[in-house]
Amino acid sequence: MKKLSALVASSAAVCALAIGVMTPAQAITNNDLPGVVSDYTDLGAPTGGEKPIKNSHTEANMVASNYRYTPVGTNNWSCKSDKNPIVLIAGTSSNFYDDWAKMGPELVKDGYCVFGFNHNPAKVAGVVYNSKQFSGDIRDSAFVLGVFVDRVLAATGKSKVTLIGHSQGGGALPVYYLNRLGGAAKVSHLIGLAPSNHGTTMNRSFQNTTREQADAMTNGILRDWNAQGLPQQISSGSFIQDLYYEHGPVAQAGVAYTVIASSTDQTVTPFTNSFINEANVRNIQVQNVYPNLNTDHANFTYYNEIISMVKAELAAPPAPATGRG
Repeated sequence: MKKLSALVASSAAVCALAIGVMTPAQAITNNDLPGVVSDYTDLGAPTGGEKPIKNSHTEANMVASNYRYTPVGTNNWSCKSDKNPIVLIAGTSSNFYDDWAKMGPELVKDGYCVFGFNHNPAKVAGVVYNSKQFSGDIRDSAFVLGVFVDRVLAATGKSKVTLIGHSQGGGALPVYYLNRLGGAAKVSHLIGLAPSNHGTTMNRSFQNTTREQADAMTNGILRDWNAQGLPQQISSGSFIQDLYYEHGPVAQAGVAYTVIASSTDQTVTPFTNSFINEANVRNIQVQNVYPNLNTDHANFTYYNEIISMVKAELAAPPAPATGRG
């Protein structure tokens, strides 16, 4: 938390971040970031170059070193567009490439400047498991999202980004950034794909777990392994209860919200936990658009139908939230 406090104090410097335009007084390095920093990243951005399109998360995930790479056309720091830039956020224990190797290039083809990052992989006995990004404390990952968003805004000259996230990356992580770290002023639209809003019972595995039990998992050996991001998303635990239930409306005024979730999801359960039932939030059940589509959680971002739904939401977003329940 000392690193986190130091970064908050230097937030004005973060706002000036952009590749090639940092001055020594403004520069923040990987060593300043809270949580576990992934190898082959520069302030979250993978440094290994591009890899080609894949057709499923299953296919992409077959290569453990994919965390080093970016989907084709993404993280182009000289990109200019009349549209707001998009930041893609992966789910728990996934990474930028594995979650977005198909959708990222599709959005680039539509004229968007598309970016993504990695952070907070699991770390056991000093060994960093780089293929398992976004495993650690969600609060640390959310802070690095803020650093990355500022970098994208500085590079593109825009004042706001669109966030598109999968699972944790569409739910608890960006919601923490928006609600607790001032991110709402820098985000025009959050699109959550099978997001972990309101947490999960993990297909009823944690259905009867008490708050105390969930917190014990979060603060026990999984924290020692930098893997507390998973138990933080248990519905009954303090992290979810505090973020979603105990401090008023979830949706922040001025930000548009779209949630896309599937009744066949076996990871975020019940699937209706994904939805934010507040004013102007657009909640879409996949089967109401594609009645015969059976999606699984890991591959959610790879279905052509889901990509089409995302494109439709980008073209015609809902009205911004009012900040009222």
